[in-house]
Amino acid sequence: MRIAAASRLPLALAAFLLSGCAERIDYEDPDATVLLDDQYNATDLKQIADKMTQSMLRSSLFAEGATRKPVIVVERIKNRTHEHLDIQALSDRIVTGIVQSGRVDVVDETARETLPAEYEFHASGNVDPATAKGPGRQVGADYALRGDFTDQVHETKNQKTRSVWYQVTLKLTDISKGTIAWQEVKEIQKIRRK
Repeated sequence: MRIAAASRLPLALAAFLLSGCAERIDYEDPDATVLLDDQYNATDLKQIADKMTQSMLRSSLFAEGATRKPVIVVERIKNRTHEHLDIQALSDRIVTGIVQSGRVDVVDETARETLPAEYEFHASGNVDPATAKGPGRQVGADYALRGDFTDQVHETKNQKTRSVWYQVTLKLTDISKGTIAWQEVKEIQKIRRK
């Protein structure tokens, strides 16, 4: 009996010690500002996307009560930073904001690749002809949304201070004229001191 109790003591001690090393995960407010380091993060993404969305919707291109909603095609925002950034998440947040406004239609460019197969299926006889869709009815875009994401990093020689500056420039190009109909810039600067 004493041997069995003695053999349990190291297990209990090990469990006690390991419980102190366990990670703790908590939910946080997704709108809270979180700064873990000087790198681009979710807070930056939200600030940039929200500013761009609000600026775009304030422009005269998207006036409430317009007789026809303008149509936008979203092209790639170029990542010209030193970091690997999820630029698609930034685009998605901007598109979500402008679509939810109800004042803009956005062409689903990714669906353009799959829609021809869907049209073929509709024409195959498997779909009720009254509800079948076919090519030739897609809406042409009025504007193309594109832009650049750049950064500059500066560090003191002793590496005690580091400055990271981000700039996002977005523009809407009028497809029929080739002119810039709207443009906005958002800058973020972070300084890390040791």
